[in-house]
This record gives sequence, structure tokens and C-alpha cells, in this order.
Amino acid sequence: PPPLVSRVLRREIRERVAYLTDSWGMFVEGLVQPCVPGLFKKLGIELSETAQSRKKHRNGDTLEVDVLAAGDEHVVAVSVKTTLSRRDEVDDLERDLGRFFDFFPEYRGRKLIGAMAGISVKGGVDRYAEGKGFYVLTPSGHAMKIANSKGFKPKVWNAIH
Repeated sequence: PPPLVSRVLRREIRERVAYLTDSWGMFVEGLVQPCVPGLFKKLGIELSETAQSRKKHRNGDTLEVDVLAAGDEHVVAVSVKTTLSRRDEVDDLERDLGRFFDFFPEYRGRKLIGAMAGISVKGGVDRYAEGKGFYVLTPSGHAMKIANSKGFKPKVWNAIH
């Protein structure tokens, strides 16, 4: 095809792929979000509010949390991936939680817990995430389950006042 048609076609394909990717990601987040309060309630962590795709901007920087759930004592930030297969995704969440209270000061005074959720988990990334102190959420029937080892203790981030 002529170069102009080719350029237009490539742009159209990129836009459609981006739309599908974003839509699929939001769909997966939508599967995880309603499960979070019940899963953590079983652990004695009460969460009364949840939100999907919470994004805050500060000093030209942005922090986005795929699923955020909060209660009076705890706040849980969940990074949701279709396929959880890369250790750097876990490292990214760890970095983001280290600056969470700068972007979400309304949660200061609560214990911050991190979780990774994936429809598919590969390459031992679940154990890597657990080693970093994160809960790991995976599919179970029509919902999600916590897939950590028995006796797992999460890492808790606290705001510096």
C-alpha cells in the first residue's frame, strides 16, 4: 500500500490494540475488586470501601493503584496483572508503596498492605512477591483466593508523620 495508507493503518491498529488491552485490564481489575473485602475479612482485616484504578498526581508525578481497599485500620493496594510473570512488576509495587502516603495522605495512620493479583502466575513470581511481603491473589472458581504459604506474614508500610 502507499506510505500514507500504511501509516494510517498502523495508527489504527495501535489504537485498537491499546483499546483492547485497556479494556481487558479494566475487566480483570473488575474481577478482583469485589473479592478483596471478603478475602481479607477471612484474615481479620476489615475493609469497608474499594475503588478501581485510583490515580493521584503530585508535583508532576503520578501514582496509580489498580484496586484500593480501605477500612478503619488498614488500606490494601492491589496491583492487578492479566499474567503475573515478571519480578519487576513486584519491584514496581514495592517502590510505589514506599511513596503511597505522599500521594494518598488521607490514609495516613492506617497500616498499608500490598497484594499482587494475576489471572495467571508464572515463573515463581508468586513466591518472589510473597518474599517481598505481598499477598498473592489468584483465581479460584468464580472468584479469587489468597495463594500465600501457610503462616505468611505481610509486610506493613506505615506513614511517617
